[in-house]
Amino acid sequence: MEVNELNKSRKFTPTDIYALQNLYKLQSMLDETLNGKVKEIFIQLFGKPMQWSNRANQLRTFNRYVSISDQSDWKFIGCGFRFTEEEYPDITVFLEIGPNCRRKDELIKAINTFCIENEEWIFESPEDEKDYFRVYLGKSLLSFLAESDHIESIQKYIIEKLHEIHRLKVQFPELKWEERV
Repeated sequence: MEVNELNKSRKFTPTDIYALQNLYKLQSMLDETLNGKVKEIFIQLFGKPMQWSNRANQLRTFNRYVSISDQSDWKFIGCGFRFTEEEYPDITVFLEIGPNCRRKDELIKAINTFCIENEEWIFESPEDEKDYFRVYLGKSLLSFLAESDHIESIQKYIIEKLHEIHRLKVQFPELKWEERV
């Protein structure tokens, strides 16, 4: 129960019930945000994202609802919603690299260069040889709530940031960016 962070009382709160009643609508909105224009650009820049069922797995395992693409050699590009302890989730775009990546040192140098040129991006370096590392940015959903169309404004933001992280791929083709299906 603690692993799943369940309410210790094992009782549904009114907020829980409200969320359950609106789960279909919320998931539809999340999917609409990540599909359409975002999916088109994502495919152009990074290839086809993993199947829809991966979003549910990402939510359960990593507390994020994202589209993600395997770029080979333990490199993954993703975008979507990251749920934190904050009141509002973050809209995020990221490049995540696994510990088995054969070009770790080269990638770390490339990411450092990228972050110098793109100060908004955050590099989370590996703490040891078995650690994942990533470069990412996040913007609170709260930032989009003043817009007349939340989904469209989030999509514009994600697309802009996908183009930014794509520059890393273009600048360093020797790091073997290949879509894996």
